Amino acid sequence: MGLWRKRRTILATILVCVTAGLAVALLKPKEYVYSTLIQLGTYPDDRGTLLQVMSAEAALSTLNTAIVPTLVSQHARQQYIDPKTFKIAASNSGGGNQGGGGSMVTLAGQGPLKDQAVFFAIETQAAKQLAQITAGRSNAAVGNITAQLDQAKIQMHTLQDPTQIESEKAVLLETMLAAQGNLANLKQQVGVLKQKLGSLDKTETLDQGLVSKLEEYLGKTQQASLQAIDANSATQAMTALLLNNQMQQNMQQLHSIQQKLTLELPQELADTQAALASNLNQQKVQQQALSRANFALENYGTQHARKVQKQQTVIARLGAQLQALTPTRVVAEPTRSAEPVGIGRGVLVVFSGFFGVFLGLFFALMGGYVQEVRARLRAQAEVSTMPNALKSDKRASPDRDAGRVEVSLQSGAVARIESNEAARGNVAAV
Repeated sequence: MGLWRKRRTILATILVCVTAGLAVALLKPKEYVYSTLIQLGTYPDDRGTLLQVMSAEAALSTLNTAIVPTLVSQHARQQYIDPKTFKIAASNSGGGNQGGGGSMVTLAGQGPLKDQAVFFAIETQAAKQLAQITAGRSNAAVGNITAQLDQAKIQMHTLQDPTQIESEKAVLLETMLAAQGNLANLKQQVGVLKQKLGSLDKTETLDQGLVSKLEEYLGKTQQASLQAIDANSATQAMTALLLNNQMQQNMQQLHSIQQKLTLELPQELADTQAALASNLNQQKVQQQALSRANFALENYGTQHARKVQKQQTVIARLGAQLQALTPTRVVAEPTRSAEPVGIGRGVLVVFSGFFGVFLGLFFALMGGYVQEVRARLRAQAEVSTMPNALKSDKRASPDRDAGRVEVSLQSGAVARIESNEAARGNVAAV
């Protein structure tokens, strides 16, 4: 019953809140999200692996702490408005799937429709400045790959040049003929060395026979010399002298032959055998060179085709790297969200209605509480003024005065009881 008596207050409060909410909903401008999508550039390393020109974290830090605040401040000064009204932030959108695979960065801001041009301008300029910052590494990579590609194309042109092909064939033929000539010379030298070895063997045999004969002759000469000395005649003495001279000459000849057999002839034999072994090794080398030259000449067409194919692979790989290299660019131009964002008008009005209900109940309860307090204070004031009234009325009888006091006290008590019951009823209703 207490709340029902305050129904006008509650309804008035609800009506005021709903009206205020509706006014705010109608006067508050609609806000939209303005966003653009940026793809960070990529470049290949020496092994062809694609790397980002800037990490996503570095790009976000550069945009949020340097580029965007500067652009917002500039446009705010130009528009003579508070820069805090333009709230634009960069966020990481993950890996991209469009032409290059670099990470995606989203620039997004929220504001009314009248500021659309400003949001678009800030986001476009921010994307351009980020692209300029990352352009250095991209341009260096482009120059390096372009130089390698040009060099590969020059090598391909050289490989396919008919003059170069004939020159390479002529070199192979010349190499093969040279190997054949060297092999023939080596084989001819083998015959000479073998003859020399045979001659040295014969010389050794002859010298050994000569040594034996000289030793035998020296023995006989020495015996004849001793016999001539024993004869004690002038003729025999002269004979002994001649024999001694002959012995000296034979001994010198024997010593010379023995030195030749022990030193010179073995060394010459060893040198000749080493030369023969070296010749045989050189023949093997020349035979291998001849085989390689012959194989290269016979398979020149196949080998040349492989070189051309390999060079084409190099050119294709460099071309793919050049195509995969992408600069930092805008993949989605600044756009406005199709629907406004934030609290809708209907939601705001409904919220205002609920708020009005609670506020009306609060006012009603507070009004009842205030009335109760006022009644209590009024009753206390009446009780406190009652003795003064009795003293001033000297003509009243004591019994009548007592009755009046009792009636007054009863009335105050009844009023307080009713007020307390009404307050409890209001609280229970809430």
